[in-house]
Amino acid sequence: MKKAFVLMPFRPPFNSYYSKIYKPALESAGYDVTRADELFGSRPIIVDIHKLIKESDLILCDMSTRNPNVFYELGLAHALGKPVILISNNIDDIPFDLKHIRTIIYKTDEVEWEKELSESITKYGKEENIRIYFELLTPSIGSGKLSEIFFKHTDDINEITQAVRTSQKSYFWGTALIMHIPMLQEEIANAIDKGSQIRFLLVKPGSGALRLAAFRAKEIEYEKLNIDLLNNLDTLNALAARKSTKGKLEVKVIDYFAPYTLYLFDVGLPSGWVQARLSSLRVAHTNRPTYRLTKKDDEIWYEYHVEQFEKAWELAESHQPNGT
Repeated sequence: MKKAFVLMPFRPPFNSYYSKIYKPALESAGYDVTRADELFGSRPIIVDIHKLIKESDLILCDMSTRNPNVFYELGLAHALGKPVILISNNIDDIPFDLKHIRTIIYKTDEVEWEKELSESITKYGKEENIRIYFELLTPSIGSGKLSEIFFKHTDDINEITQAVRTSQKSYFWGTALIMHIPMLQEEIANAIDKGSQIRFLLVKPGSGALRLAAFRAKEIEYEKLNIDLLNNLDTLNALAARKSTKGKLEVKVIDYFAPYTLYLFDVGLPSGWVQARLSSLRVAHTNRPTYRLTKKDDEIWYEYHVEQFEKAWELAESHQPNGT
């Protein structure tokens, strides 16, 4: 059986959360669950904690109250390249460096919060490819396939939603972003009201580039893709028309089919990062290789992707609801 290790504060009311929510939820996902106070032995407890983190297939970390021991253990898990489910009862308890990572926020004053939290943990625990945000700090040459260091099979809408909430400047570049725009429109509106600058660059409706995109796509016809694109453009233009004294949403289209779908967050800031999903021929969206770059660690290639977006943006044209 797969193993899960829980990192959390050891005090009320969190002790009851572990026994009533965390442990049963992870067990429902197929894990044998442990936390540090269940360990017994003569060795220093940190030795056992390190061993359990290393041997576990999944880590659940409750960041509530900013417990220093919890963050130390979370750092160990990230250094070991472990998949981690992050949760917190207060978004302000999430450190700045972790705000872009998907986090389950639970509020104990809401009705059925325990049930919703349990279901969310079980759901994420059952995911076949839980996102690993940090690779091994010291990977050996023979520790795995080289491609796995660069490419992942992931497109985490929850992570992207969180990034829209926290980023000062966000750029999106895709064909039609059929899934993302409907799911993100509320977050986009809220982000604009808080002062965010957001740009969407999509393929021009009825263009040759859109026909190429439909040809390369899996299980979608050109006519349907064009309709979905127009609907998404209408949605974006409606959001852009909202009166906001702080933020701004801009929308452009281009007769060009990019080699990737691109998400850029905190553009121009030290915390900037980009996620790219490669275009493929007749391959399902979720099976397209994805890679991630940060300004801090990959500045040259990060800047390359930013420049590519900005060049395309200059060549693109504005799109209004009437198609002009």
